Amino acid sequence: MSKTSYGQHKTFESKELRQAASLLSKENPYAEVLYHFTEDYLNQLLVLGEKERNWKMEADDVRIEEGGLEKLRLVSGQTALAMSAKDNRYTVELTNGKIVLIRLSCPMSYQLITRKKLKELEAEYLTELAAFRVPASKASPEVDKRDLQKIAPQLYLQRGTDYFLESINNNLYYVEEKGTPALAYDPGYIAESICNMFLSEATPCDVSLKLTVRQYGFKRDELKLPLKQWIAYNRSKQCDIYVGVENIGIDKLKVCVFVVNEHFKYNHVLNAEIPYTLLGEKKGDVEADITIFIPTHNLKALFEELNLTKKTR
Repeated sequence: MSKTSYGQHKTFESKELRQAASLLSKENPYAEVLYHFTEDYLNQLLVLGEKERNWKMEADDVRIEEGGLEKLRLVSGQTALAMSAKDNRYTVELTNGKIVLIRLSCPMSYQLITRKKLKELEAEYLTELAAFRVPASKASPEVDKRDLQKIAPQLYLQRGTDYFLESINNNLYYVEEKGTPALAYDPGYIAESICNMFLSEATPCDVSLKLTVRQYGFKRDELKLPLKQWIAYNRSKQCDIYVGVENIGIDKLKVCVFVVNEHFKYNHVLNAEIPYTLLGEKKGDVEADITIFIPTHNLKALFEELNLTKKTR
């Protein structure tokens, strides 16, 4: 049953709506987090006076688009829950039939909806990443050569998607081994091999990442882990990975890797320089630094500073 009380301690909660959010999370990964935020935020508003309530909502850029707090008393086991994401905002709507009880919208801010400060998110990232265990590897799906584009005598492209710029993408590159496509990791294809290395756990190499994590207040932490563990951890958080080549030097290649969570609109940005010797030996360490939980809308200014170049093939 839903529970609402408007006495001295005003509260709003609904077991049915929490269950509905859990079901929605199968299609919308943000659903449960967003619903718990909504329930908590509404309860905060209920105990505030009108002026304090308006100030808080303005500061958080949270809006009641339709309906109102006074209608929460009408929430029942038959109340429907709907969620949507558009124009960098989430919307949560509670309805009884055609009657909108409340339609609340908020920015796609990971800090806001998790109700955690950046320091807390950074600490969680470090703890979780260090403790993460790569799931047992499954056989890599076979790649049909007919789905690849031949871009050099022995090199094939599996086109992915771009991120802001064409030169930042998740394209994968293959060579032919015994008539079967295999992920390229070869000194003859430097940029392509290094892109594969950051994008796929199936790349045939054993590389460790010596990671410097840049945090709020100029704090830094260092962590060493297998590169494949870092990739798998990002995947477990439903993040997409994109690689952009910044500079192709005489003995090393500089890349910028974007880890993008489209559901919660944040990015981790990793910068690394990879010595070409790593390709011949197929093992070694890569030193990199990473800035985490950058809001997606902040990236426009970042791109103006990066001076990314297209890979030459």
